[in-house]
Amino acid sequence: MKDEKKTKIKDLITQAGKHLRDEFEEIKKNDPHYGQRGAETEDVLKDFLNKHLPKRFAADTGIVIDHEDNISSQTDVIVYDSDNSPVYRAGSKLMILPSDNVASVIEVKSNLTKAELEDAAKKISSVKKLKRSPITDVDQPVTFSPLIMTKPYGIVFAYESKTSLEALAENLKEINSKYPSTEWIDMVVVLDKGVLGYTVQSPFEEGFPGWLGGAADDEFPPPPMYVHLVKEEVGELSLNRFFVSLMSHLTFYRKRSAVNIDSFLGTEPKQVMTLNAYQYNLQRQLVEVTDDHKKGKFTMPLRFNLYKADDKKYLGQVSRKPWQDGAIVVYSGYIPPEPIFQVFFSHARTNAVIMPGMRKSNDRLWMSSVIPLSEEDFIKLCEALGTNIRSIITKRDADDENPNSTIHYKEEDIPEQ
Repeated sequence: MKDEKKTKIKDLITQAGKHLRDEFEEIKKNDPHYGQRGAETEDVLKDFLNKHLPKRFAADTGIVIDHEDNISSQTDVIVYDSDNSPVYRAGSKLMILPSDNVASVIEVKSNLTKAELEDAAKKISSVKKLKRSPITDVDQPVTFSPLIMTKPYGIVFAYESKTSLEALAENLKEINSKYPSTEWIDMVVVLDKGVLGYTVQSPFEEGFPGWLGGAADDEFPPPPMYVHLVKEEVGELSLNRFFVSLMSHLTFYRKRSAVNIDSFLGTEPKQVMTLNAYQYNLQRQLVEVTDDHKKGKFTMPLRFNLYKADDKKYLGQVSRKPWQDGAIVVYSGYIPPEPIFQVFFSHARTNAVIMPGMRKSNDRLWMSSVIPLSEEDFIKLCEALGTNIRSIITKRDADDENPNSTIHYKEEDIPEQ
């Protein structure tokens, strides 16, 4: 008896992508009216989403409105929380929905050109700029993670494009310059070709841990991360990547949803090429990285060594690295990081957090979010660190060792606990 071929989730979504392509080709062949053809292609994508998304979410065409009565442009596809969202206007062709419940907006294009990309960017911006209520006790828990997404995920979905992904990326960079980064397109999908999107990277690591899906709220601490515009030529897996990215965003959108990425994309390594790099500034806007962060131009950060006051044993090192219009504080050592960073956070008087410098749990390296901290103030605070944290003394480090390498210490240099 022959073994039946094992069904894979990845193949199920891939087949749905082929079905979308077939439906688009039929519309293009049999409907010569361009405007009507556009509406039909939107219906095909909405039908796919309404069949495959968790039932908590629904997809429809409409307009978004915020609590200050600002309204968006008409949007091809709105993915909203249908379990919890009031519907201000229900209609067969146009809904009006509150901004607090809109999780994603998608502009659908039959053939993606620069002009169509500009049109999509304008419409997505009109939704993203709307006001949203802050997270309060009225909100329900989403997952066990403290992360809750409140911003909509902006996507351009194209059935085809005669323009290469690289050329579309250049067009996207030009279009981005016209909008604040909080209103940018998050992902461009060209069916059967690939996707454009953004990945994040730690300043201490070469790899890209994940895709960027927009900020959680308007008051997030600016992370010391590089944000790269990338392309991924995944061919027939383009719909899979689109679905995974959308689901990842919906997972944290004010309730629980889940998706296994490997099930949709497979475990084979995919090549991602970085096309441009950005940093968050103090205004929480993404701007292009400064030269001192580019490969081969890294400048030595200003740093101070920490020593035990009684026996002068080495305890660690704290440094300041300029970051756009602010700076990040980096600490590596053997005493808890909280009292070290609190000195700088109290001076900055801003919403700030401590982040691991590397993902390995045994690495003694931490960094702050981006804070307003001048070089002069950093020096003064470091020189006075011993008055804020008893039993330590500080000394400015003038060595030229490579700050990119992890510092390792001899066992005898570690102070007794």
